[in-house]
Amino acid sequence: MTVEAELSTDGANRVGVRFRKGGWRGPALPGGRRLELFKTVKQSFPAWLDITTLTEELRICRGNAGTTFALLKRHDMEVSDFFPDFPKSSD
Repeated sequence: MTVEAELSTDGANRVGVRFRKGGWRGPALPGGRRLELFKTVKQSFPAWLDITTLTEELRICRGNAGTTFALLKRHDMEVSDFFPDFPKSSD
């Protein structure tokens, strides 16, 4: 499952989220194409994540609906692995 969202910083530890599309994104096919099925999301309320940084590798996030996420930084992948048009990091 995949969502497309617009993110904004709303203070030091809060990220605002406005969902745009959600749906299914299949595996890469020959020629760089993917099968995708997305629908536009009509978001009528503000969404956000409060972020607690525990280490450089681990963050705990709580969303406006009470959902909790544990995010672990992966060094074996780049954002451009998911989004080919995104510039590669210069580590």
